[in-house]
Amino acid sequence: MTDMIYNTLLGHTGLYDEGEKLHSVKEVADFIHIHDCGYIAEADGTPLLEFENGEIDECNDMRFRDELMAELRKGEGFEDRYRW
Repeated sequence: MTDMIYNTLLGHTGLYDEGEKLHSVKEVADFIHIHDCGYIAEADGTPLLEFENGEIDECNDMRFRDELMAELRKGEGFEDRYRW
């Protein structure tokens, strides 16, 4: 598991949802793979990144973005990790 520079991030699919707690770069990547669009915020609500169609639109932390992109590239075969 990749260490994350943030203790906890929240994955949102809507403006007013409570957000899903994410504790690793892998969990953030999985959240992006599962959801078509949304955003990731810090625990205090500060937006970190937005994504749509599985692609990152904006990201406020380039170091985190680089780590996330590396993890997203590992997502090939993602469907085999989870059985719906």
